[in-house]
Amino acid sequence: MEGNHPMTTAELISVLNHVLDEEEALAAALRGAEMQLAEAEEQAEDRTDDASLKAAVERCAADVTLAERAVRAVRERRTAVEALLSPDHVLGVHRWRLSTRGAAA
Repeated sequence: MEGNHPMTTAELISVLNHVLDEEEALAAALRGAEMQLAEAEEQAEDRTDDASLKAAVERCAADVTLAERAVRAVRERRTAVEALLSPDHVLGVHRWRLSTRGAAA
């Protein structure tokens, strides 16, 4: 994946954790963009003649589209990294993340 040498299992696990962190952040950004779109649409519902509200809805819709693409891309990277690891290693990473999630909160 990186450099000119095959990555070790430990390096791949590190990359997978990084990609999973990125995926979580991008999924949160997508949820935020979707909420902003819903709010913009709600505001524009009653005032269909307001061009600025229509423009806000269009901007928010574009933000959602970009966020969806980013999430899709990072999920593809995650899938590629997971394919380089054994299923046991992948499950181990996900179990570890789940077990430490409460401790980080």
